[in-house]
Amino acid sequence: MQLNSAYARASSSAGGLCMDGNIYCRQKCSICGAKLVHDERRRGFFCTVHPHVMATGGFYIKFPGGIRRASKCYDTMMRQLTAMRYETDQDRFDPRMHRPDNPLAFDKLARVYIAERKTDPISDNMKRQIENKLVQAIAVWGDRPVKAIGRREIKHFIKGLTNQRTGKPLSNKSMVNYSSVLHHFFTKWLVEEEYLMPHEVPAFPEIKYELGWRKITTLEKQDEILDVLRERTRHNPKIWFGAELLRTYPTMRPGDLHRMKEEDIDLEFGVIDMPKPTKGRGQRKIVRLVDEHVEVFREFRERYPAMPGMPFLRHCANGTNYKRDQQMGENCFRRWWNRVCDDLGVEGVQLYGGTKHTTTTATAKMLSREAAKAATGHTTDKAFLRYCQTKGEEALAVHQQVVEKRKKKNSGKVVSLG
Repeated sequence: MQLNSAYARASSSAGGLCMDGNIYCRQKCSICGAKLVHDERRRGFFCTVHPHVMATGGFYIKFPGGIRRASKCYDTMMRQLTAMRYETDQDRFDPRMHRPDNPLAFDKLARVYIAERKTDPISDNMKRQIENKLVQAIAVWGDRPVKAIGRREIKHFIKGLTNQRTGKPLSNKSMVNYSSVLHHFFTKWLVEEEYLMPHEVPAFPEIKYELGWRKITTLEKQDEILDVLRERTRHNPKIWFGAELLRTYPTMRPGDLHRMKEEDIDLEFGVIDMPKPTKGRGQRKIVRLVDEHVEVFREFRERYPAMPGMPFLRHCANGTNYKRDQQMGENCFRRWWNRVCDDLGVEGVQLYGGTKHTTTTATAKMLSREAAKAATGHTTDKAFLRYCQTKGEEALAVHQQVVEKRKKKNSGKVVSLG
């Protein structure tokens, strides 16, 4: 979209006092029918023959750029005309701000932005997050022109947000996430699409935050949670086994499991080959499996045969709201994990902390910090402390040791689908 040419003309002509545009009146004298004449000193329109006859409505203004405005109030029209002249004097006049169709309306542009982002090569979760955050902004700002949204409006919007589930104020980290979406919309997209010029981009409030530590548990409590989960998901043991994979291989994420297809599981070489991992888009993720888990995958293939392109996480039988072989939802692990933790009285331990982070911490304690770091694949301590990655033969050796030590702590219990 190109900036309106009248915008450029008005900007380039600024310098002296602008007297462009004028105010008009449709009413005529009620006595003689003559056209009423503008008398700025008397602040209205009057008949030259009958000076006591004054216009009571029908006022409208015209301004360069095809701008038309109408109102029953004379003062309202004069204020708008004066404002447009002042904006021209200040080299800030943009006719799009005054058009009836309001092309700079936040809600219109935000919805266009959402539609474009849905075609970008980003994760489905990111697309939903962007849409959710902008829909909330639309509910607050509506059709307000994007040029009328500044730092104060952005700050009040972000600071006034609450958690949709609990109703509590958002954490600073969540506020930063909202700010990040709005920042990309205002500073990058609106400028690239020429809805705003670089100097018109609003400043953003500074929000400081520090990432908190995820709450973890012990390997014993982790085993207890997995045992209960296995008992409760006998109708579909893939739910339990998915959690088993998450706690054994820190590199794997729930999103990876949800996208994993049968063809990604190579039992001959004992690996899971994921071409589109959650992190590191454009890079394949290969996870080396311990022998015990290879056998579980093999048993699944015998019990639940499927075509190569079918998702691994699928329902094993018909249910009330789903059919056999239909893909399970993205939040299946989180929902089941939270149910079991609630029943066991385990508070504050989410899926990530109870599986990935608990395993990484235990690995560092049982073996060494460097061994855990090798298993997670991190090259920096900062990344290692928060997230996990696994790759290569060294990682497989670490996983095997962790599984063996876990089995000894559980008196030799073995993984079984029974």
